[in-house]
Amino acid sequence: MVFAMPMMGMMGWWGGGGPGTGVSPIWGIGMMLSFLVVLLGVGYFLYRGLVGGQVLGHDRALEELRTAYARGDLTDDEFEQRRERLQRDRE
Repeated sequence: MVFAMPMMGMMGWWGGGGPGTGVSPIWGIGMMLSFLVVLLGVGYFLYRGLVGGQVLGHDRALEELRTAYARGDLTDDEFEQRRERLQRDRE
């Protein structure tokens, strides 16, 4: 008992990592994967926030313009003028 008490203090709560003590390695891998998923999620949302409405050639304003044209709200000339203006402003 005299030797056991100081050894318990040195090994901490987990008992020094011997068999049957401590945390399973699966928990460590799970925590690393969880951290990676959170990191990738934050990166994704930052990317979406910085790019705005344009993701991989997707332009919300141009999509709305095409929808209005398909509904018949715009004439051919109006559609072409607005589309050219949007493309010019985007560059």
